[in-house]
Amino acid sequence: MGVRDLRVWDAARRLALEVRRAADAARGVGDGELWSQARRAADSVGANIAEGCGRPTPTDRRRFFAIGVASLRETQHRLRTCYDYELLSEQDYQRLAGLAAVTRRMLEALSNRISAGADARRAVNE
Repeated sequence: MGVRDLRVWDAARRLALEVRRAADAARGVGDGELWSQARRAADSVGANIAEGCGRPTPTDRRRFFAIGVASLRETQHRLRTCYDYELLSEQDYQRLAGLAAVTRRMLEALSNRISAGADARRAVNE
């Protein structure tokens, strides 16, 4: 399974880019540490997908995909906190939270479709 073949990897990269853009737009407005945490969590999603794709067994792949899901949940929490602290507009929060939710569902679906001994290529377009 090649990471470049996965739509979920593209979605994770887009989420990380959009979180970074929001953080850059908020520069000087508020809590830089909170934005730093949000950026790191979002960046971690795609990294875990890529690392999972390089693992030799379905069990190993699922483990890294699960870590990616955990990073997505952390990203969602950090974005909500940015919104709660008024560092992010409601419109931007809704847009970013929507991207995170879609990416999470895609990654959970991919992970669920990879079973021990199954050909992971069936899940490439998830």
